[in-house]
Amino acid sequence: MTETKNLVEGLTDEILRVTEIKREYDAIPNGAGKFASMLMEAAISNARKAQASGSIIEMVGALKDLQEFEL
Repeated sequence: MTETKNLVEGLTDEILRVTEIKREYDAIPNGAGKFASMLMEAAISNARKAQASGSIIEMVGALKDLQEFEL
């Protein structure tokens, strides 16, 4: 049986997941992962702002943006 989460929980989980991926990119030598890390930081910041706003439309968009990042 799959776990059901509400939008805020799902967005929080994605923020945490992308934060971990960002750490991996930050650890790439010679700053080779810097650009991707900056994109992730912007998406994380946007997601936090969306959560704070309480706007479902903004949170759904932020969730989709975060889901695009992979290691």
